[in-house]
Amino acid sequence: MLVSHALAGGLVLGFLLVSLLSQWPRLAVLWCLLLLNVAYRHYRISRLTPTPLPPQLENLRNQTLLMKKGGLTFSAMSFGSSARSHAIILLHGFPDNPTSFRYQIPALVKAGYRVIVPTMRGYEPSSQSQTGSDNDYSLTELSSDIIAWGERLRESGVKTLHILGHDWGSSTACVGVYRRPDLFSSLILLSVPHTGNFARFGILLQPLQVFMSWYAILFYSFRAMETVFTWGNFTMMSLLWKSWSPNFSLTPTEWKSLVETFSQPGVTSAALAYYRANFSPLNGFLPQQFSPILLPTLSIAGREDGAIHSSLHEPLHSDYGTFSQTIVENVLVEDAGHFVHIEKPVQVNEFILQWLCKRDGKL
Repeated sequence: MLVSHALAGGLVLGFLLVSLLSQWPRLAVLWCLLLLNVAYRHYRISRLTPTPLPPQLENLRNQTLLMKKGGLTFSAMSFGSSARSHAIILLHGFPDNPTSFRYQIPALVKAGYRVIVPTMRGYEPSSQSQTGSDNDYSLTELSSDIIAWGERLRESGVKTLHILGHDWGSSTACVGVYRRPDLFSSLILLSVPHTGNFARFGILLQPLQVFMSWYAILFYSFRAMETVFTWGNFTMMSLLWKSWSPNFSLTPTEWKSLVETFSQPGVTSAALAYYRANFSPLNGFLPQQFSPILLPTLSIAGREDGAIHSSLHEPLHSDYGTFSQTIVENVLVEDAGHFVHIEKPVQVNEFILQWLCKRDGKL
């Protein structure tokens, strides 16, 4: 009720300001549109009801883990018995949430793994802050969160720990395994290649990547992008999903889950802060502590990816010595885009399970 009164008061004040600005019609129109967008967003948020777990996960035993780090609290979904000695961490990307792995979790649990799916920093109000290192969204700090999860799992008795990331989760995993190769047994990258090599050589190898990264330049350059991203019913988020995975459409329930995530206070600002903390239009992704990867690595990408050109994965993982001290396998999935693990789950699961079986044997 208080929110409704505050919103109503804000609208009244807004229209009073518009009347004062009537001598500048264009400015008045823009102000009205902004106020209507804010009002519509509050209306949509007020009508949201919590989305249950995806049907693929409903029958799986799970628990919510909490981790305090600095002044922040992080959560993660845990599937499979805590007594299992083999585990895998799954890191979601943007614009997404932990349910991104709804097709991978059941297959991994069935194969004998304990599956941990953290909510990435900033994607829940409890892991946001406005001050100090807690407000740091650099890959170094993001990887520290994942290292903390890894240490906790090792201390609980996990003997073999793999890490899989998609999009920003992939970039975070790269830095995490570089900093603490002793914690992890292998690395699986979905859709995003080794981020250090991508920053240094991606545009040189494929100039079209400049145009494919248009959104990153906007997110870095304009603070107003939070408003643009949430305009209407998250029209820009819908545009990104459609352009990155042109042959795929989310179900209404899947879309509702994303809207619910990004409607939480501060989540959109935090998600865009990833780009501002790590991306420069001149230098690409800032290579923070990127050195050769020492762990066996599997890279899976969709050939129709609209965010990162599919021709980059093979050379970025083969030609620059980054993986010269270990094994790397590159897989391109036909008729799939950026969200390859959702678009082609059967194929992607098969690649992942075959990879893990090579490392751990059949559990």
